[in-house]
Amino acid sequence: PIAVSAVGLSPSDQIIDYKPGASYDLGIEVININFDPVGATLFVDGSMKENVVITPRNFVVPARSSVHADIRIEMPKTPLTPGWHIIYVAATEGSPDLVTGGTGIGTVVTVKAAIYFFIPYPGKYAEISSFIVPDTNLGDNLDIELKIKNAGKDAINLLDGYIELSVEDKVVKSIPVFTT
Repeated sequence: PIAVSAVGLSPSDQIIDYKPGASYDLGIEVININFDPVGATLFVDGSMKENVVITPRNFVVPARSSVHADIRIEMPKTPLTPGWHIIYVAATEGSPDLVTGGTGIGTVVTVKAAIYFFIPYPGKYAEISSFIVPDTNLGDNLDIELKIKNAGKDAINLLDGYIELSVEDKVVKSIPVFTT
């Protein structure tokens, strides 16, 4: 017989706040939408995998059901590189025959969920999060939308600079940008 299985993880992604040396307790559901039980093994991938413990790691998910697993993340006390970091929690599903002790050829499916955390840059660090310039006709007003986010540790109270409009690498207009 041909066996088709389907396993999923919920939530598919999570965001946590980074604090050096902090511990985080999260959970994840391994979901089986099949009509037969499915064996599953959880594992961690990414640069922080040594800092993550999952319990249980190996189990059978009953038919049309789910099993909860606990995730414990221990952040290192030493500083990490600024920017976004991702920890992947993955579930590898075995062939349904593995659950019943049968033999045969089957498939193995792996699904991943992501846990994201952001480490701010030192000092002031502005990033453009959105820059929208709509199409316009010559002579019409042009509404430009620019959103800037602070990705640094220190507050940014004032922004100033210029938006330069160019045609074929030649600046034709320079527009001052500032906040008060």
